[in-house]
Amino acid sequence: MIAALAFGLLTMAPLYSTAFFAEPGVTLGAAVIMLGFAHWQRHLGRGALLIGAGTAVAIVFRPDSIVLFGPIVPLVLLFHGRRELVASWRRWVPSLAVPIALALAWTLAYDTLRYGNPFKLGYSGVYDTRGFSTPVLQGIGVLLWSPGKSFFVYSPILIAAIPGVVLLARRRAPLAAVVVAIFVLRVVVYAKWWTPEGGSAWGPRFLLPLCAVLAIPFGEVLEKLRALRPRSRRVAVGLLGALAATSAVVQLSSLLVDSKSIYAHLFDVEGIPAPQQLGVLLARVHRTHWTLGGTQVVWNLRHIGSPDGPSPLYWFTHGPEGFGVAMLVSALLLCVGAIGVAFVADRLDEPPASVDRANVHAATPAEPAAMPEQLSTT
Repeated sequence: MIAALAFGLLTMAPLYSTAFFAEPGVTLGAAVIMLGFAHWQRHLGRGALLIGAGTAVAIVFRPDSIVLFGPIVPLVLLFHGRRELVASWRRWVPSLAVPIALALAWTLAYDTLRYGNPFKLGYSGVYDTRGFSTPVLQGIGVLLWSPGKSFFVYSPILIAAIPGVVLLARRRAPLAAVVVAIFVLRVVVYAKWWTPEGGSAWGPRFLLPLCAVLAIPFGEVLEKLRALRPRSRRVAVGLLGALAATSAVVQLSSLLVDSKSIYAHLFDVEGIPAPQQLGVLLARVHRTHWTLGGTQVVWNLRHIGSPDGPSPLYWFTHGPEGFGVAMLVSALLLCVGAIGVAFVADRLDEPPASVDRANVHAATPAEPAAMPEQLSTT
């Protein structure tokens, strides 16, 4: 529950819930796909349906998702042997294939109706013709470690997900492999796009779906805290608290100032001689990408409360209104309540104190766990 709230409040998700982009829909699809893989090992039919439905949702929002999510389907082989999957194909192939086929059919029909060509996806603008023209290493640098557009600058809390992938691999290696595959595919593919960061947007918008995907290994880190010694736990909690506080500042800056206000400044070149305009514009864009002082985050923090930086939230555009304040208070209460419910559920789920947990968890196939009557004797 805490990992889910971290995704919803401390990543790029809050800002993109206000923006008219396709990425929130693709993020939903990515989350459903991960849920499907979590179910896949024990429930083939249910897991396949979730993976297929999630892929279908992502394709409907962005047709290029078939390229990004399609290759993860072979990863199902990591969870089950090939013979087992072939023998049980009726349980999972239709559930996986039908939603994806429907999404593709809908997309082709829509493109035929709108553009007269089923394979014309609408990317026909002057700049879009440049396509995948960015050198891949340059694009990866922009998306992952540039001061101005790095994924981890705009979602600092997810730095903790990096060790979480290792922890997840120890417990459920196939699921960790899916997380890594989705991350690598999305970064590499969009690193090649002519504008890897997604143009006039907050941070690297194409990587928004990774916020939901990495929330899963982030949850592993939270789980690991319970097993640490007190001193190590205090250090880890302090580091997580610093990341959470930094993330909160970043997300608040995105909600208190219009994220596009910086672009009005970047493209204002009217007072500059025509031959110099392009050079000035490129220099400004380079500064926003590669200098900490030129980032959108710093720009927004400097313009909080200024007339040039209105809030992108509708009920706060002209100052806080009663309805907007009430909704924020309700959201806060629901978040706190959700954590409280989760703690209660954890306590109810714990085995009775009379059960020797060490013996149960340490049991191996050669030495099965004690039967109920043996446990009661213990």
